[in-house]
Formats: sequence, structure tokens, C-alpha cells
Amino acid sequence: MSSIINSRSSVLTRISQNIAANKAKYIEVSRGTVNSQKCARRVMITGASGRLGGEFISALNQTRKVEVFSTSRSSALKPDQIQITFKENESQLKKIIEVNKLDCIVNCAAQSTGSYEEMYHSNVTFPTTLAKVSEEMGVPFIQMSSTAALYPVSCECGYAFTKKQAEENIMQYANSKLIRLDALIGCDSKLDIGYLAKMGKYLGLSFHFDDLQGSIIQPTLYESASRAMARYIVGLLDGKDMT
Repeated sequence: MSSIINSRSSVLTRISQNIAANKAKYIEVSRGTVNSQKCARRVMITGASGRLGGEFISALNQTRKVEVFSTSRSSALKPDQIQITFKENESQLKKIIEVNKLDCIVNCAAQSTGSYEEMYHSNVTFPTTLAKVSEEMGVPFIQMSSTAALYPVSCECGYAFTKKQAEENIMQYANSKLIRLDALIGCDSKLDIGYLAKMGKYLGLSFHFDDLQGSIIQPTLYESASRAMARYIVGLLDGKDMT
């Protein structure tokens, strides 16, 4: 499933430059206070302070059918229950799922700076382990990536390579759902649609720009598709066939 996500309002701040510079290794778990209902499904979003995770949480909260647990490396989120590190082993991750009675896990966390070893551990080892544990626990797992993960892996881009490797690893888990955003659009740096189309062809992917004006897109998030993603999660938790 592919999605384009856009929203002007962000419920959580992006990871600050000093956090990235300090290469913080922990992520904090905060319990969502919005839409907590007696029968609400419990969804944990990793990478909550990033653009992708924050905007998705905003859309998910609007469904009013879930209780959101967010994780982030940013100090903007105050720890509420648990600290998760990227080095958690399988038994610790299983305990986190059990203690919080999670119904679904969506991984938006990633590391785009630092050494290749650090990126590999954050972008490959952690999500692969999380997907494996989720499958064993019978909890739906969704891996999300932005267009930054689509650059040809042959280029000198450790982030793109590690994200691609994570997707290949995660695909082995039949009960997992793999989601990549086709494009992020908005009002920041400019990207050429023609280049993205060629890049998509190189990787065997399709891009859909029917609803875009002109020949330039820019990386922010698209609200209507964000809501569609939230509906997908709710449908998945309600036992509907979302394939």
C-alpha cells in the first residue's frame, strides 16, 4: 500500500539538530491523552517526534477509535511509562507489547545521520527485530518510510541502503504490512517529478501525481492520504481485509 501524507499542523516537534548530533540512543514511550476510550484500540507509533510519525499520529487521533502510545528520541516528549532503546532484545520488546496491551505497532523511527554502523542498527536491526517479535506475538506491524528511502542503493547513501535492507528483511513476516510513502509534498525544498518517476522506474515502483499541480513537488505531508492511512489502521484492527 502506498500513501501520500500531508498536514500543516504537527502535534509533536521534529527531532532537533542537537539530538541528532548527540546521537541519542534512547526513545521514550508516552501515552496518548487524546481519544482514550474504554474500547479504544491501542497503537504504538515509533519515531513520534519525526515529521512522518508526528503527522501520522495527528491523523490517527482524528479517527477517535484508538489510544496512541508514542515513542521518540526527542526530549520534547516526556517519558510516561517505558524507555525503549534501539538495542532492546526480543524478550524486552515482548514485555513492552504485553505490559501496554498493544493492538498494533507502526514503525516510523529511523536514523539518517551518524556512522553507517549506527544507521544500520537503528534502521535495520531494530525494525527487523520489532517485526519478528510482533509476528510472534500476533500483533499487526507496519513499517513506514518516506521517499528518502527510495534513492538507488548503489549511491553513497547509507540511509537509503539501510532502509531498503530493512524492508527486505521485514517482508519475510507474512503477517506484517509494508507501507512506503510514494511522495511527500508541501512547501520546503523542491523535487523534480520527472526525477522521482525515473527513480521509481529504477526501483520497480509506481508514483501517482494526478492530484498535483505543475512539475514541482516539495516535501511536507498530504492530509487526505494521512487520514486514509489512519482508516487503514482502524480497519486492520477491526479485522477487515485491508490487502
